[in-house]
Amino acid sequence: MAFEGIEKIMNSGCSPFFISNALSSMLFGEINKDTQLTNTVEQIAFKKQMNLARQKFEDEKFSSELSFKREMLETGRIFQQIEAKRSFENEKKKIEFNFFESYWPLKIDIHAIWNENIFSKSNANLTVILARYNSPKANNDYSNTCDELERCSEKLHNVTFKHSAWKLAEQVNVNNNIGGIAQNMNVHYIMQGIPTLVISPQIVGDILYFDVSIWSFGKGLGSFHNQSMFSMAYDEKNYDTLKEKIRFTLIAIMGIIRDSFMSIEFQKPPVFPYLLEKEKLSKYPDIQQFILSHYEDLSNQISISADYKVLCNDREYMAIDNKLKESLTKLSK
Repeated sequence: MAFEGIEKIMNSGCSPFFISNALSSMLFGEINKDTQLTNTVEQIAFKKQMNLARQKFEDEKFSSELSFKREMLETGRIFQQIEAKRSFENEKKKIEFNFFESYWPLKIDIHAIWNENIFSKSNANLTVILARYNSPKANNDYSNTCDELERCSEKLHNVTFKHSAWKLAEQVNVNNNIGGIAQNMNVHYIMQGIPTLVISPQIVGDILYFDVSIWSFGKGLGSFHNQSMFSMAYDEKNYDTLKEKIRFTLIAIMGIIRDSFMSIEFQKPPVFPYLLEKEKLSKYPDIQQFILSHYEDLSNQISISADYKVLCNDREYMAIDNKLKESLTKLSK
């Protein structure tokens, strides 16, 4: 078609210049038409690709948002379950603690112990508690016995004696069997971390046993150790004649444990043997031997322990060693 147009122009008698311009216009017009057509096709293809990419992006965006929303919903469900379980556990602990409180054997309020700022004390301190007896006469005399122990604790230093701390038998529902390791473990549950000695006099048949529970010294803050330290013949009918010996035994146990606590934990020399009355030791030779044996064991323990010597300087070690030797001499006479 283009060539037919050229032929007509040439036969019409037009000048060569006009013919040349006409031919150029026709040629470039055809080229532009082809270029425009190509550009249009490419633009359509590009728009299609853009639309496909945009649609793909929108689909992926919607899928991501949907996935995120579902993940958040599932996370929320899990969190609600965790919170529900946590709430259940907290309520369970409250119920258990309320139940525990009903069996708490001390007059001292549990919360008062928690609120006591024991760690602000600059001096070492051992808390001493006397459990009640499974003996009517000894129990009736419990407060007087506590008076005696409290007076002695003031002379010992580094001891806090909880006066008349143990509840009455009727209040702890143990059929008059007041002390024992179970009750002491209840006390330990609350007071762990506070260096404590609980003395539990227990009468079995015609023997009075002096059991002790000790914790938070020697083997760490949560440590708990229970043992029987001394025993003696006991007759309920003759309590009045036995009470002096009973009280002396309780004082001896308190003094012995205090010195062990201060020597082992704070590298301090013993003081209890210097408070003992010679007449009392002569009157009760079995208690004298009990005290002597303990300080012999303590002296041996300190002298053979390489770890212990690392905890104090030579002057401190010599002071402790000399005091222990003096104590043994005093107790042996």
